[in-house]
Amino acid sequence: MTKLTDDTAVDVYYGVGDGTFEAPIVIPVLPKMRDIAVADLDGDGAPDIAALAVAGTMILYARGRTFVADGVYRSGRGVTEIVAGDVDGDGRQDIVSSAFNALAVLLNQCP
Repeated sequence: MTKLTDDTAVDVYYGVGDGTFEAPIVIPVLPKMRDIAVADLDGDGAPDIAALAVAGTMILYARGRTFVADGVYRSGRGVTEIVAGDVDGDGRQDIVSSAFNALAVLLNQCP
């Protein structure tokens, strides 16, 4: 389970298996965070995070119980929401974010 802690961090909660959760792992992200999407973006079976902020979309790949930032991609002005889904039908999760008057599409290029 994930949630936005404030506008600069994402909390990740791993399930214990009995209906409860471990203490959160706090992941710093870009300031002025707006939304997150969780999906397997690199095809390794682990859920990754796409974090949408005013400065752009930050991709965080899961590596065990840590996350590694891949970079920041421009998303447009006035960003509001982000979702993951297979936009181009290639079987990989892509990222779509909405901005003031446009959509930004990040097509997944992971092998």
